[in-house]
Amino acid sequence: MNEKIDWPSKKYAWFFTTLLLITYTVSFIDRAMINLLIDPIRSDLKLSDIQMGQILGPGFMISYILFSLPVGRMVDKFNRIAVLIGGIILWSIATAAHGFSSDYYSLFVSRAGVGAGEAAVTPASWSIIADLFRPEDRAFPMSFYLMGPYIGQGLALLFGGLVIQLYTDPIVFLGFTLQPWQMIFILIAIPGFISVSYTHLTLPTKA
Repeated sequence: MNEKIDWPSKKYAWFFTTLLLITYTVSFIDRAMINLLIDPIRSDLKLSDIQMGQILGPGFMISYILFSLPVGRMVDKFNRIAVLIGGIILWSIATAAHGFSSDYYSLFVSRAGVGAGEAAVTPASWSIIADLFRPEDRAFPMSFYLMGPYIGQGLALLFGGLVIQLYTDPIVFLGFTLQPWQMIFILIAIPGFISVSYTHLTLPTKA
């Protein structure tokens, strides 16, 4: 006998799916912004093209791949919301840490932190969406959620140049003298911390 499932209302389901889309979008803004800042980063930290390529490629990719399967298993076994929030906190801290990087190694580690944190977003979100919609209704919300990368990259390109223009001189922040590119990373980390708040307060807490 099939167990009757008490599915949430469509309004409720779409509200939370939209929150997940926003989270996914923010993660891609953090991921894509570095591509606009290659020249000032390379110049300020005196990095070679090879080092910059390692930061942009393997620095993010290796940690994302290494954490994807373990995080997916954690989503299956533990509280999905806790896994999602942990990922958001990790990538937001790592994004802010870009702003305090002073050499190749610190920037590489920060980039790896972004990859590790963002590996949690999609497995947890898919699992949550699967519990919000009936099987025959899941394709459309999944497609809606998967717009996140394109929206995030588009926003990074649209507003990234504007933010870069706003900061042209070194800035003193928390006792540190930061270059404009460093301050930008600190600023774009803020939406991630905000998303932790609304995720914790509004998403269903079911494991």
